[in-house]
Amino acid sequence: MKHYLFRRVENRKEKREHVCEQCQHRGISPHMVPIEEQKIPAMLVLSILMLYTALGGVLMSHLEPWSFFTSFYWSFITMTTVGFGDLMPRRDQYMYLILSYIILGLAITTMCIDLVGVQYIRKIHYFGRKIQDARSALAVVGGKVLNFFLNAFIAL
Repeated sequence: MKHYLFRRVENRKEKREHVCEQCQHRGISPHMVPIEEQKIPAMLVLSILMLYTALGGVLMSHLEPWSFFTSFYWSFITMTTVGFGDLMPRRDQYMYLILSYIILGLAITTMCIDLVGVQYIRKIHYFGRKIQDARSALAVVGGKVLNFFLNAFIAL
């Protein structure tokens, strides 16, 4: 079973591609053209997240009487929404700046986690489909065919 991501093309003859029944029920037809999917490396996403957290460490080390590592810790705990509550900004004059940093950081953190999560979920689904395709495979161990055991194992 192959799945395709398509966009509609009108008044053009295109090469017909195979579309599975599940995709046909969703309205995807062979007259559509595949859209190339962009993948963002997980290390790039992690780097963006760490750089923003380090920026928070620098910012908070200047606004509060904390060291860089304490400020980095506060920034990381805040951006990951763990929020132990052991460190809190005390200076009221910087509260709007800190709130702006937190709101933007939560948006960036959510985006980064979502981008990486989607890629890994796609990989899990890919391997899941491959396991489904392996149901008809025969395993030969010691001259015996283990098709029954393989099907019973996959059914679990």
